[in-house]
Amino acid sequence: MILRILLALGPKNIHAASILLYHNIGRDGAYLTVTPENFVAQINFLHDRGYHVVSLRDLIDDLRHGHTIKSKTVALTFDDGFCGQYEFAFPLLSQHHIPATFFIATGLVGKSLRLSSGHDLPLMGWEQIWEIGSTPHLEVAPHSKSHGEFTALGYDKILDEVRGSRAAVEEKFGHRSNLFAYPRGKWTPEAIEILKAEGFDAVVTVHQGLVRAGDDPFILHRDTIDSSVTDLKLFEARLGWPIDFMAKLLHC
Repeated sequence: MILRILLALGPKNIHAASILLYHNIGRDGAYLTVTPENFVAQINFLHDRGYHVVSLRDLIDDLRHGHTIKSKTVALTFDDGFCGQYEFAFPLLSQHHIPATFFIATGLVGKSLRLSSGHDLPLMGWEQIWEIGSTPHLEVAPHSKSHGEFTALGYDKILDEVRGSRAAVEEKFGHRSNLFAYPRGKWTPEAIEILKAEGFDAVVTVHQGLVRAGDDPFILHRDTIDSSVTDLKLFEARLGWPIDFMAKLLHC
């Protein structure tokens, strides 16, 4: 309700971008899962309302070089590698040449991931991940090996998680990825130190809010789209000023 009110009251055109975070697409009823119908409606909304859907890599390049971000800029990201991403999101993104980045916990490929809701959701195998990462406009990037929160790990273990997941992606695709997503969005100063030393360009979190030129590239905000986003007004609110206002209010 609050986001909808802010949408009506706030500015429409601001020079910032929303990095959207999806997890699963499907009908399993998990909180983090978006139904295929809602996902299609959201992608159609971006197209019909004139949003600039750019790759995360291109957005980060603009941020790093201090370029002014166009209003209504959006980048799509997917975490964990759930099978629903391949079944429902991949065909739509591929067909319409929509850029997106898929962050994969490489040690869990082909297994399942248990959510806090109690749902055990299956994860893609390397064949499916390869198909996604070999498609123009789509990119696969590391998301650690075990998906363990970095706040619970020591320096050496974090280093192993970062290097191991990046090496697995590099082995499959033949090139090094310089993008990373913190498992469950958790980071420490040691984790940032490691990622900088390892030559990463940018890392995304799960903290809500928009991103702008000058933001710290190692703690970039993302706006999660989950099962609670059931109408397009609420979706629109998560793309612009309302979600940014709420994020700043909660962290002030």
